Amino acid sequence: MSLKPSTRRSAESHLRRHILPLLGGCPLEDLTVKQMQTFVTALASGQRTAKTIENVLLTLSSILAAARKWGYKVPTVKTSDLSLPRKMKARPRVYSASEMARIVSSADEPLGTVCFVLGSTGMRIGEVLALRIEDLDFQRKLIHIRHSVFAGTLGTPKSEASMASLPMRLDLAVRLRAFLGFEALSPE
Repeated sequence: MSLKPSTRRSAESHLRRHILPLLGGCPLEDLTVKQMQTFVTALASGQRTAKTIENVLLTLSSILAAARKWGYKVPTVKTSDLSLPRKMKARPRVYSASEMARIVSSADEPLGTVCFVLGSTGMRIGEVLALRIEDLDFQRKLIHIRHSVFAGTLGTPKSEASMASLPMRLDLAVRLRAFLGFEALSPE
């Protein structure tokens, strides 16, 4: 199974920062529901979000599944056996329209246009940096997300759902055409 570099880095971080410090002294064969619940409780007491705890548990579950596949006698502990912290929807942090306009107008090119695309579409930075001219459909007023850049490498977007076509507002089309050196007044 081939993991994306970002997924691999997350799993390594979970292992280094959470799993080994809290479970490193416990043989995998000795993991019980009670020890796993103590692990979850310790994670929750450290100001981690429920989503982070869930992701750490998924990494641990993958490790245990691999150990089972390799013939180790590792007990199966289901997430449903554990009491997990409730998920609290975090309030999104967003810039106001005037703050975004100040950022865009104060940035040199190409950063100004990159910020304009980010603020206009909600795309991820890696998706914007991976845009190619053929991803911009000025006739149908669409931006096609087909690639993403991560750590200098061109790859696929974060998820299958991220591969999408987004509407291109008129002001965005005008800005992109001017940036690309196309005739600025025909935003068709």
